[in-house]
Amino acid sequence: AETRTLAYLAECDGAVIATGGGAVKRAENMELLKRGGVVIFIDRKPENIIGCIAGDARPLLTTDKQKLYTLYNERIALYRRYADYTIDNNGDFGRVLHELLNIAAKLEG
Repeated sequence: AETRTLAYLAECDGAVIATGGGAVKRAENMELLKRGGVVIFIDRKPENIIGCIAGDARPLLTTDKQKLYTLYNERIALYRRYADYTIDNNGDFGRVLHELLNIAAKLEG
């Protein structure tokens, strides 16, 4: 279902598609996204994610915080391989937004 949805969305002009973390695990998903546009990886370290998400919002974190580190380590090489741009999201949100706007401007021009 995820791949079918990405195939549909990748055909939409000007769409911004925020995938779940597991989408990167299927090469077909990433090929669809790259064929239709640009892939931006917004990188945030697991310890920063854990620090800002309440356990009740992410039940996985209430029982096994180590799982987030495991998933990150399993996927980080894939995220980096498929990314056209990588933005570090471990500090100021304004800087991240500024970098996204710079990329958008570059793609428009």
